Amino acid sequence: MLMQSRLCRLALTYSNADHHCFIQQQFYLPPYREEDSAHFAKRLLMLAAIVEQHPAVVAEHSLHKCPDFQIQHEQQWRLWAQVDTPDDRHLQRACHRSDCVLLCRDDETNKKHNMWFHHPKVVWAFFDSTLISSVEHWIKPTMQWAVWREGEQIQITDGQDFVEYNFPLEQLELRLGLIH
Repeated sequence: MLMQSRLCRLALTYSNADHHCFIQQQFYLPPYREEDSAHFAKRLLMLAAIVEQHPAVVAEHSLHKCPDFQIQHEQQWRLWAQVDTPDDRHLQRACHRSDCVLLCRDDETNKKHNMWFHHPKVVWAFFDSTLISSVEHWIKPTMQWAVWREGEQIQITDGQDFVEYNFPLEQLELRLGLIH
């Protein structure tokens, strides 16, 4: 289903007791042109998982030339986070331009990009179809989520429903040099 809203507001409350981190932040996320709700749900799940790193939201989809979310330090991208898996040329460019590339994978990605699974800069996140369909039902023009992180586990509620998933946060933080 294509997204009908021009702009979605996500009020996010994030808590990570291990890092003594508490964040309350509002994000304004414009759906990409011709973006379906499943793709938008993946972007929301990725944002909820990496919010502690204070990513910048890229406003418009640019055919793999820019990530969906980025953490930039001076002229170097620290993190390039993208829901779509780019072709080999653009993936190589992302690896060259950033310290770490975070990508989503599914069964189709497993078949296409085997050579990138063990690249030292690439971290893969997996969202299963039941998780994505649950979050699709939460999408509205104004959303309010509470997110808890404990190790690799992310738990999210919108006040009525609850989902949890594992996300490779420790691997991501290790690649970014945040943990040793």
